[in-house]
This record gives sequence, C-alpha cells and structure tokens, in this order.
Amino acid sequence: MHASTENGADGEVASEEDPLPHFSLNDECIDDDVNDVDTELAAPKKKPKWWVRRAGRRGTKSQRRALASLSDRYIIPPVRGPYPPSGPRIDLGAFFDGTGPPDAPATLEVGFGTGEVLVENVVTAAGAEGRRYVGVETHSPSAIKCLQALEARGCRSNVRVFIGDAANFLRRAPLGYFDRTV
Repeated sequence: MHASTENGADGEVASEEDPLPHFSLNDECIDDDVNDVDTELAAPKKKPKWWVRRAGRRGTKSQRRALASLSDRYIIPPVRGPYPPSGPRIDLGAFFDGTGPPDAPATLEVGFGTGEVLVENVVTAAGAEGRRYVGVETHSPSAIKCLQALEARGCRSNVRVFIGDAANFLRRAPLGYFDRTV
C-alpha cells in the first residue's frame, strides 16, 4: 500500500510505503451503538460523538518514522470484526509475553496525551517493574510523542499503547485484566 504523493504538514512529499499496513494514522474509531440502552427510564438514544483521527492526516515524516520503528515494541494494534462475545478479545498477555508473571497487576490510563504521567508512572512508581501499564490515546501525534519518551527513558518491557477509541478498546480487553485506572 503506497501513501499519497501530496505534500505533508512539514512540506515533504509522502511517497514512501506505509510502514504499518495494519495501522494507519487515518483509522477512524467511531462506534455508534455504544449507547444502546433498552429501559423505559433511559434518555432518548442519541448517537455519541467521538474524537477521531481526521482523514488525510498522516503525521509528519518524523512521526511516521517513529511510529514505524517503535510500533513493534509498544503498539497494541486494533482488532477488526464484531465485538465479544462473538468477536475476538485483545490478548494483552501476548503483548507482555516474558515480562513477568502472567497475573501481574495492570494499570490502564485513558487519554494520556503526550504521556508525561504515563512515563513517570512507569519509570518512578513503586513496584513499576512488577506492574504492567496500558495507555489508550486517540490523538496519534500525542501518542507518538509518548512512544518517543518511553524509548528515551528505556521503558520497554512493561508498557504498551493503544492508539484509538477507549470504548472500543475496553469492549475488546479481557474482563478483569486491569486492577487500576489513571
């Protein structure tokens, strides 16, 4: 899959191959049936508005390069298809394979922005070595800054990042996996 040849935000020509065919900075994370409630007392059903990545934005050349080089270490890719129980859940244990006991406690941080708090929690929190961290952020450039900060601080084994909508992630996450949210 080749990228378009339009000029990017930093003026370069984007003609290189997409480094991650399974993940794109343009993926949309909209799910309109999240608020389906079937009770008489519930408010009228409205389609929720979600923060989504805008189509046509691929990020700067350095952001694309960072995403390509760091994704294998940190990114939890999106899962396509129907939601559980008929569809698959994300096997988070596979992303932390070999980084501690399989039942290690896990912290979820939703909307971490550029990741200052996530990085500090991973680096300085008491017991950080025995704890797993998963961050969920819908704004790709911010998430990429977090990936770069994690790499610079040497946090490789106990932290993973999902770039997308938290509601979609939580619908696919294993039940009872997280014991703390930030």
